[in-house]
Amino acid sequence: ALWHFEKAFFAPRLDPAMGLGIGFGMRRPGWLWEMAYVQSRHGGELPDRATKAVYRSLEMSGRSFLLPGLPFHPYITLGISVPWLTVREGSEFRGVRLDAAYIGIGLNFGAGLLADISRHVFISGGAGWRVLGFYYASGEGRGRDITELRVGYEGPAWGNWIRTSTLEFSFSIGLV
Repeated sequence: ALWHFEKAFFAPRLDPAMGLGIGFGMRRPGWLWEMAYVQSRHGGELPDRATKAVYRSLEMSGRSFLLPGLPFHPYITLGISVPWLTVREGSEFRGVRLDAAYIGIGLNFGAGLLADISRHVFISGGAGWRVLGFYYASGEGRGRDITELRVGYEGPAWGNWIRTSTLEFSFSIGLV
């Protein structure tokens, strides 16, 4: 729990979940880039109760094909994202539980394989590592910079972003 006067923010431990996304981009013989919106719904644990959370992210990523002349294209990928997480009853103000939202910035990198099904359709799958840092929390009323929140009521300043990382697996269908 991180505090600001009478308001507390609770960062939950989230259960793994599957997400869906939609995007658009551009493909060339040696590379592909895309902008995407991704969303997933998670169960979660707060110190004294279970909760639910929704993860959303706007992402921009690029793939570089290592062997573009082959029918299967191995690739490496690198991307950035703007994630936000909404937590049901994730904050408390004067004894009333309220929803909380966290916004941040993320970086993902990984590798995979892309296969052309036809001239206009491809499929791809890969694995990656996603690193996220949440720097801003909001609940009912004004939001707060997470680094200025307190550890415990009137405790020392937190001084850091909330950081997390995760292994991800992705599968996609692309239309050209």
